[in-house]
Amino acid sequence: MPLQIAGQLLRRGYFNQNAKDASIGHAQRKAHYPTLAQYRDAFDRMLGGTAIARRNKALFAFLMTTGARDGAISSFRLKHVDLIEGTVFQDAMILPS
Repeated sequence: MPLQIAGQLLRRGYFNQNAKDASIGHAQRKAHYPTLAQYRDAFDRMLGGTAIARRNKALFAFLMTTGARDGAISSFRLKHVDLIEGTVFQDAMILPS
């Protein structure tokens, strides 16, 4: 019985969006991102006195220079970082992207 009712509703177009709702769902919203100068200012204002503060500053710099997401950064292993070449390899099959 419930499948018959669902089939009737589908045939009548009950689940279709009206034009207004469809346009709201597909609207492009402008994303606001900090400028490079703002990133630089934030980095310069970070303290570096303690080991934890230096670690945080290094993580911030790594995040900004690689552009990797926080989930991917937390999954990186040493085998993904090549210090000699100065590169980071992010394999989408292994790391969340």
